[in-house]
Amino acid sequence: MTDFVTVAGDEYTLAGCPSCKIRYLIPRGLHDVAYARRPAITVYCPNGHAWTYSLGESEFDRIRRERDRLRQKLAEQADEIRAARDKAFHWQMEAAAAAKDTKRLKKRAGGGVCPCCSRHFAQMERHMKTKHPTFIAQAT
Repeated sequence: MTDFVTVAGDEYTLAGCPSCKIRYLIPRGLHDVAYARRPAITVYCPNGHAWTYSLGESEFDRIRRERDRLRQKLAEQADEIRAARDKAFHWQMEAAAAAKDTKRLKKRAGGGVCPCCSRHFAQMERHMKTKHPTFIAQAT
C-alpha cells in the first residue's frame, strides 16, 4: 500500500532509490504510470540512478516470506518434540504404576491374600482355580 501526501495542492508519494537509498517524493501521476506499466518505465532518483517497479514480489519480500515459513516449520517441529516428550513421560509413569501394582499383587499373593476378593487362603492356587478361573486367563 502506497501512502500519498499532499504538498501545495499536489499529491506525491515517497520513493526510495535501491542504489543509493535516498528517500524522495515523486508526483502521484508518475507513480501511477510507472506502477501500471511496470517494468517498462524507468524512474530516476535525484542522484541519477535508474530504477523500475518490479512485476512480482521483491527479493526482500520473497526472503522474508521464506524466513517466516521456516520459523513456522521450526515452531511446529518444536511442538511435535514437546508432545512426544510428554507422551513418553506419560507412558513411563504408566509403566512405573503398573510395575508397582504388579509388585504389590505378587507380594499379597505370596502371603496368601486373594487379589480378587482380598481374603486370606492357605491354599491360594485351589481357590483361584475354583472361584476366579477367569482371573488366571486375564493375567496370562
